Amino acid sequence: MSEFPQYRARRLRRTAALRNLVRETHLAATQLVLPVFVRDGEKLRRAVQSMPGVSQTSVDEMLRDAEAAAKAGVGGIILFGVPETKDASGSAAWDDKGAVQTAVRALKQEIPELVVITDVCMCEYTDHGHCGVLRDGEVDNDATLELLSRAALSHARAGADIVAPSDMMDGRVKAIRSSLDGSGFGQVSILSYAAKYASAFYGPFREAAESAPQTGDRRGYQMDPGNAREAMREVLADINEGADAVMVKPAGPYLDIVARVKAETGYPVAAYQVSGEYAMICAAADRGWIEKAAIVAAKLLVTGACFWYVSRQIDWRQVSSAISLLDFRWTALAIFVVVLEIPLVGLRWYNIVDALAARDPQMTRTAMTAATSVGLFFAQVLANVAGEGVRAWLLVRLGSNCDVAPNFYPTVIGVWGSVKPCWAVMAAVRGAEPSVERSAADRRASA
Repeated sequence: MSEFPQYRARRLRRTAALRNLVRETHLAATQLVLPVFVRDGEKLRRAVQSMPGVSQTSVDEMLRDAEAAAKAGVGGIILFGVPETKDASGSAAWDDKGAVQTAVRALKQEIPELVVITDVCMCEYTDHGHCGVLRDGEVDNDATLELLSRAALSHARAGADIVAPSDMMDGRVKAIRSSLDGSGFGQVSILSYAAKYASAFYGPFREAAESAPQTGDRRGYQMDPGNAREAMREVLADINEGADAVMVKPAGPYLDIVARVKAETGYPVAAYQVSGEYAMICAAADRGWIEKAAIVAAKLLVTGACFWYVSRQIDWRQVSSAISLLDFRWTALAIFVVVLEIPLVGLRWYNIVDALAARDPQMTRTAMTAATSVGLFFAQVLANVAGEGVRAWLLVRLGSNCDVAPNFYPTVIGVWGSVKPCWAVMAAVRGAEPSVERSAADRRASA
């Protein structure tokens, strides 16, 4: 008989009961938050074309969705308002009779056990679509703080449990905390969109919330996709200003940031699986490329995402079953994460890449090119196991884990001919194929 080590990991994988007993990460509906879009009216349900199963609803219809979510054990709901009228300052945001405020009161009366979160931003309410007051074509940070505080205060008066500023203005958490405390709402929590990256993944949301900027973009206040250390500065600043919990958005493309924020702060961390991620899953599932329930289950476990768009037709039992039956495909994905993803994140965390670049740029290029080649090899293997949708996700991650993007992205772009089918999902969401000439960073930050 050959010799084996005393420790055998497979012993605790032998049965479903053993695996459940020692599982490190558990998923429960109580960890999830359902985003909804509310507007004035009655018996109103307007489908969002780019997000199958998602609609703008009147308050009465929203209550039906919220009741179904509560019965399924979902922990909370986050409200986004779609006003009937807009102006330069977004004054409808603090209207006590607005759709969001009305929805909060209805939820607290009809489904008091459901945690009610409200999005605090100006983009849905301004006629120019930006997240604050414009001065000479740019968002005036300090002038916007007062407006955000008014909106948050109106949500608190309506009964919101948590207000969630998503605007990315400097100092907004402190301003809102002061306003709430000074008005007797010290019990209302603040969930800060602390690390919110500029991203093309927000495209479908802007249709749902009717909030696309009329001119320019939001890269002047949302975070640059290439910055990880800046994310930590943003998170720590918001915590120091009084945030009770922090968010990383989008979730899927920034798993390293989610993990780092949790490890370094110990604070409650929300991960938002955004509209573009949802739309990609739906598009691939509609084409028969992936199994939707299995993808949803796996992505929830991998991202730990608590903000999750969901079709009204979703069968929660299928998702639960899929969580229990994750098969070899996701084992292969876990192997990829261990083999390549963690080393790349480690390089970033401990500044080894920076040190190498300073001492020997050529060595840095060589090392990152080699890492990319390994990653592409695993992507090719996984393409045969987990399908093109996973392969596309892996390639996106390859392009977002490196601080030396100019040396790294060309390697990914250089294999365009062999990976072009992988972008079909993203092309379906965007409506057009991304240009080869544009850099990967520009593609992610084009919104």
